[in-house]
Amino acid sequence: MRACLLMVAAAAALAKTYPVDGIVLALDPAAHTMLVAHRPIARYMPAMVMPFRVSQPADLAALYPGARVQFDLVIKNRRSLARNLRKAAGPDTAIAPPKEQMHVGDALPDFRLTDQLGKAIELADLRGKVVAIDFIYTRCPLPDVCPRLSANFATLQRRFRGRASIVRTEPGHIPRT
Repeated sequence: MRACLLMVAAAAALAKTYPVDGIVLALDPAAHTMLVAHRPIARYMPAMVMPFRVSQPADLAALYPGARVQFDLVIKNRRSLARNLRKAAGPDTAIAPPKEQMHVGDALPDFRLTDQLGKAIELADLRGKVVAIDFIYTRCPLPDVCPRLSANFATLQRRFRGRASIVRTEPGHIPRT
C-alpha cells in the first residue's frame, strides 16, 4: 500500500501546471479543443496562439470567440490538458474577421519561401503538384501538438517515398503575401 502511495505521489510530481490567461479565438467541441491567443505563460512559453485540449468538454459550452478565459495548463508525460477552465472576469474582446479570409477551394496567394539549401521557392514552382505545408517550431511548448504534426508529415513522406519531394524552409523564413 505504501509503495502504491509513493508511486501516485511520484506521478503527480511529474505533472507541471501553469496558469493561463487568454482570449478564445475558436472552439472545436467535437475535438474537445479551443484555440486561444494567450499571454506569456511564466517559465514555460511566450505569448502566442495555441490549440488546447480541455479535460471537461462540457466547459466549452459557455465559451465563444472573444471570451476571455483562464485555466490551468497541465503538462504530464506527452500530453497537455486545460483544466479548471473558467470565463475570466472583465470585458471580452471583439474579434474582427480577417480582411481577406480564405475559404476552402480559394486560390492560394503568391508566396516565397527559402528552402534548406537557400533556394527560393515560389507558388509558381509548386503548380500542378500536391503540396502540404506546415510550420513546425524547433522548441514546441505543447508535447502533443508539434510532435504529432511532425509524425503525421513523416508518415506522408514514407507513404509517398519516391513520388514526393521534401522541401524544408529555414526558421524565420515565412511566406510573404
